Amino acid sequence: MKKRAYQLKPALKQKQTYSRSYDQTLTVLKMSNQQIRRELLFLLQPNPWFPSGNDEILKQIHAGAEGGVRADLYYQLHTCRQAYDPQICSYLIESLDHHGFFPYHQEQPFPYPKAQVDAALRLIQSFEPEGIATENSTDFLCFQLRRRKLTLPLKIVTDCAEELISGHQDAILRQLDITADQLEAALATIRTCRLTPCEIEPPLTEWIKPDVYVTRSQNELIVTPAIEELPIFPIPADQLSPQAQKYLKQNNLLLDMINQRNLTLLQIFHALITIQRDYLLKDQPLKPCRLEDVSVLCGVHPSTISRCCKNKYYEFEGQLACFTTLLASGNIQGHSHDEIHQLLNEELAMEDPDHPYSDDQLLQLLVRSGIQLSRREITKLRKKWNIPNSYQRRRI
Repeated sequence: MKKRAYQLKPALKQKQTYSRSYDQTLTVLKMSNQQIRRELLFLLQPNPWFPSGNDEILKQIHAGAEGGVRADLYYQLHTCRQAYDPQICSYLIESLDHHGFFPYHQEQPFPYPKAQVDAALRLIQSFEPEGIATENSTDFLCFQLRRRKLTLPLKIVTDCAEELISGHQDAILRQLDITADQLEAALATIRTCRLTPCEIEPPLTEWIKPDVYVTRSQNELIVTPAIEELPIFPIPADQLSPQAQKYLKQNNLLLDMINQRNLTLLQIFHALITIQRDYLLKDQPLKPCRLEDVSVLCGVHPSTISRCCKNKYYEFEGQLACFTTLLASGNIQGHSHDEIHQLLNEELAMEDPDHPYSDDQLLQLLVRSGIQLSRREITKLRKKWNIPNSYQRRRI
């Protein structure tokens, strides 16, 4: 019996082990621009290290955050130097109604101690716009008059509110022992005050923000990231408590993941525009571009490219498009579906309406252009692109 020679080969072992930090890295990699900014804003609230001097990070977050009074209040809160409870302040800001009022005397009790709520409320009321988080229009009027140190108008609003509403000016004159001219001057001052601090309208639509900006410079494409590189802060071991070191390590871990995500994003996008350069600069059809083709250029695994391209957008000449629009699948003999689609449209634009091309004739036209397809594939592509058949295109 003939013996067989067996050759032993070492099996490849998995070097990358799954861990919690690796899972968090993949999560950050899949985040969109808006989700990154929300994650940073969420980390700002319980973490005392961010308000202490990370002005560069705050500037970038605030520049791209959704507009509105609440976003501005959060920005003032994180940049103030006064100590505060982030959970209570967030509760107060989110509880404001559409006029900027806070229902202080509500039926349900506060989820926090009343003394702490009062302290946080005084801090919020010191922010702009003036009178934010007051209870109602009367409280807002008193707040404005108290800040302007107008004693008589404030006394009229607080002590003679019923007489003022009913229009009994004589009763006000007798109660406060003032003249008619003094009352008229005080009423004129009250009329200059506003009734509501602001108008907080809920966002009806969440606008998509680009992750990168692409500009044309002669025959070159310049790519600018939407979020610049975030600084990593050193950890002084001797000067901080263990809890403070934990907070700072959490900061640096997230910032490092975001920086790595942005670098990977730029690396992949540079590979995409290298392949589709003529599409962006010369308005030519998309070239065949698969995940494997991008992987060869940038040295990143196709699964990572797939995660990066999902829900990521670029802005070019005022137009917003997803990264995936630069991927052209269906490679047919070196031609993408986009190229074949454009070639078919050019041939159909020149056909005789009285004698339109059949699928066999379209096949022969594509063969002359160097594209070998079957008639069945022509019919399949024509239906995919909603191109009518020859009978429907015939002029009646």
